[in-house]
Amino acid sequence: RSRRQAVRRMEPLPAKRLLQAASVIGREVPRLVLARVAALPESEFEQALHLLETRELLHESALYPDSIYSFKHALTQEVAYHGLLQEHRALLHERVGDSLETLYADKLSEYASLLAYHYQHSANSTKTLHYLDLAGRRASSLYADSDAQYFWEEALRLLAKRPHTPERDRQEIQTRLPLINALLRQHNDDTLIRTQFAAAETVCRRVDDAHLLAELHATLAVAYILRGRPRSGLPHARAAKAVADAQQDAHLQAITAGPLAHLLWIAGSFVEARQIAEDGLELIQKQQFTGAQMGFIIHPHAHCLAIAGVCQGFLGEFDRGVSALREAAELTERHNNRMSQALVHWG
Repeated sequence: RSRRQAVRRMEPLPAKRLLQAASVIGREVPRLVLARVAALPESEFEQALHLLETRELLHESALYPDSIYSFKHALTQEVAYHGLLQEHRALLHERVGDSLETLYADKLSEYASLLAYHYQHSANSTKTLHYLDLAGRRASSLYADSDAQYFWEEALRLLAKRPHTPERDRQEIQTRLPLINALLRQHNDDTLIRTQFAAAETVCRRVDDAHLLAELHATLAVAYILRGRPRSGLPHARAAKAVADAQQDAHLQAITAGPLAHLLWIAGSFVEARQIAEDGLELIQKQQFTGAQMGFIIHPHAHCLAIAGVCQGFLGEFDRGVSALREAAELTERHNNRMSQALVHWG
């Protein structure tokens, strides 16, 4: 009770404002962020900070590389935080997010989850969505798939509150695509993956976006490659390739060749698989896509190389096959894509 009263009756006002700003920043409070969020004149900021230290509400817990303050007691932060009106709290969360953006502009990916948290508690839904997606991609790149799933599902919950527009709908599809990838690395049962696919397919057809529809089918085809289920995956791989060819879209043609060739190889159709993989390689080289990940779960160049190589081996062209597989393995090592590495070494 005494601690609650001390916070509520805090005088002078600058010290109370500083304590409230610190409570929104978190248990650990970087001095640079605190100064920006509190927006006090420098002399008032220094006096208020000294007073909070003197009263043992905050203490300096780190000096290097930047000065960081911490709450001596968690209850102090809790009381100061919940003493704020909701609108003021939301405004301070946005200020924290804006301060982090400015101070750590060259490290936004590293701070993405923290930025997402603060903007989630603000009224800025656009930045919330941006940083939820960035946090999901960061987590996925580190193979923290349950964290990635959380961030993308939070983004979908926020998108569900928005009216349907082409921009909003495309954002939903572009959120469900990487979510499918995160789910397929976590779950053997494909129920959740098919649920995400069905929802994304509905939106693709609503916005009439052939490019995203092809990428969606190709993504699900990769899920079935990893499960060794060509019968389930081939319709999706063929649908993706058909859209890419109909659109004469070189980017789509490049990313859809590998999954179709791979599933055909698993199914035992070595001649057709080799032809599609080699056609994919020819296109990739012609379009100079050889070093590009192209925003897809599997590196297209490495994928086509690997499947062309393994099919050549099965068809008796062992030297060519081994050479292609070695080239594919070296390519995936350079790009450090573990999913591609796994598929290449499988071959």
